[in-house]
Amino acid sequence: MTFKDDLLTDAKNVFLAGDNELDESVTYTPSGESARTINVILNKDALQPGKEGKSLALINQAEMYIANDATEGVTSINRTADRVAITDRDGTAQTARVVRIIGSNAGMWHVLIEW
Repeated sequence: MTFKDDLLTDAKNVFLAGDNELDESVTYTPSGESARTINVILNKDALQPGKEGKSLALINQAEMYIANDATEGVTSINRTADRVAITDRDGTAQTARVVRIIGSNAGMWHVLIEW
């Protein structure tokens, strides 16, 4: 069996295994639902200068990979309404929102979040 044949199982067991080697726990709150803790891959490295908001403050961004699974991830994403509680690069707790779905397949969602 190849990775492509069983993408969701491999994604959950290899990349999102909960061992904090590649993943970390976040609290994900889907729009209109209860918050729950899931494991994600979170790329907190600065991607590029963020856009400027109305107050001319830079907006922080990160890329996040989530299992496309009802139990260990999410099966749908509501851009701008879903919230994610994360710890930023400086160790500060932040509440982020999904602003863009970069990609998705049977195994994972790839999204851009901002806070």
